[in-house]
Amino acid sequence: MFADWQPIETGNGDGFDAYVARDANPNGHAIVLLQEIFGVNGWLRETAIWAAGQGYHVAAPDLFWRMQPHVDLGHDKDSVKAAFAYRERFDEGTAVDDIAATVRQIRTSSPEIKFIHLLGFCLGGKLAVLGARDGHVASAISLYGVGIEKDLAALDQAQCPLQLHYGGNDRFIPASAVAAVEQASIGRDIEIYLYVEANHGFFSNVRPSYDAAAAELAWSRSCDLMKRVEYV
Repeated sequence: MFADWQPIETGNGDGFDAYVARDANPNGHAIVLLQEIFGVNGWLRETAIWAAGQGYHVAAPDLFWRMQPHVDLGHDKDSVKAAFAYRERFDEGTAVDDIAATVRQIRTSSPEIKFIHLLGFCLGGKLAVLGARDGHVASAISLYGVGIEKDLAALDQAQCPLQLHYGGNDRFIPASAVAAVEQASIGRDIEIYLYVEANHGFFSNVRPSYDAAAAELAWSRSCDLMKRVEYV
């Protein structure tokens, strides 16, 4: 198993890091793992290693690098306050550019990879949908992506299948937001799953809202989608 920070080139002379994890037995798929507002923190890095252990080449780009490289926040009161301050200063457009740069570098450095997927949580869940406009992405998966209902045009502009996962008790995503996304998804290659009892952050095993059953089912469905694109 390899797991460490590696540089990503932006193409305009700048660069940033991504936390990369890969196993000795790759399955030909890569996941660009997109962070919450807490940065590429310990939990996200552990998740990258866990997914790499299942055969995926995983890269988690440091999307806060323009503000502060290697932000690593927990869930205590001060960390949450700092995380929301980063979110206020965050530019989604440049983050989508950074995601595209990560996809390009994977394609260039690892030609054996046939399929690249976006998978994100919360902030990263919305960015996965925005990043799906990249024609080099095979699928995009959003777990409790906040604010997708404010960019519904992105659902129409996606160049790949989408899969969206929501918690029925998510205090950051009201039922009206999920309903708007569902309505905008009619007739498109978009799967939407609702975990009725789950709360925001249900996939993260370091948060009180962790729901093991929902997390396991969401991951299984995500893997099914990533495998499905092999036959399209």
